[in-house]
Order: sequence, then C-alpha cells, then structure tokens
Amino acid sequence: AENAQKEAQRPASERPGPGLLKKKNTDEHEEEGTRAYITHKETFGFDYEQSEKEILVIFDVLDGTKGRDVTLKCESDRMSLDVKGMENPLFDGELWGVIKPRETTWDLETGKEGRRLVITLVKGRNGYWDFVESNNPKSPWF
Repeated sequence: AENAQKEAQRPASERPGPGLLKKKNTDEHEEEGTRAYITHKETFGFDYEQSEKEILVIFDVLDGTKGRDVTLKCESDRMSLDVKGMENPLFDGELWGVIKPRETTWDLETGKEGRRLVITLVKGRNGYWDFVESNNPKSPWF
C-alpha cells in the first residue's frame, strides 16, 4: 500500500494516460503485475488506478479541504463519499467488486494540479475490475 500511495502522489502528468499500462514491483520483490490508470473525470468525476490487489479512486477537491471535511463510508460492496463545500455525494454506489472496508484508507494531497482526495480500496479478491461502480456503462479501455 505504501508504494501505491507513493505512486498516487506522482503528478498526473508523470503517470501513464488512459488505458496505458506500466509495471510495478512491490517491496516483497515479487512482480505484482500491471497497474492501469484510467481517467473518468469528465464522465464520472474521478480517476482511478488499480493493481490486482487494490484500487485507488482519485477525486479533485477544493483547495481548502481538510480531513474533517471528508465523510467516507465503506461496506464490503458499497462506498459513499461526501466532501464539505462540494456537490454531494461525490460517490454513492455499489462497487464493481468486494473490498475489505477495514483496510480502506484515504489521504488528501496537494500538487501542481491542486488538492486531491485519494482513496485506497483493498480488494477482497485479487484481480482487475472493469469499473469502480457496478452500474457504470462499459469503459472504452476494457
């Protein structure tokens, strides 16, 4: 998860674009596989990046957003997100797959592109998801 958070801190300009894949190694020196970075900001309001073990969901938030402004609720198959000062909910729906809610983490980051909220969901079963939400239309990248 530490590597994933470091990766999420990289500016989007240094990350692969939609549908591009890149290799990532874990601290355990085993090949985790490819990591996909997908942008759905225009359509769904977020970007996401995933490996077989976790999925990072990335939202742009207001510059002054603080931790106390974030309300995130996760169940094994559902996520709800509200951020004070923004049109809410930012996300409220069933997830494509099952997660481990107790292992869910989030972080606020500030970079060249502004303030972002990065949510790390640990998948209940390893594998790639087609989407983040189960009711999203088919993505052109899969």
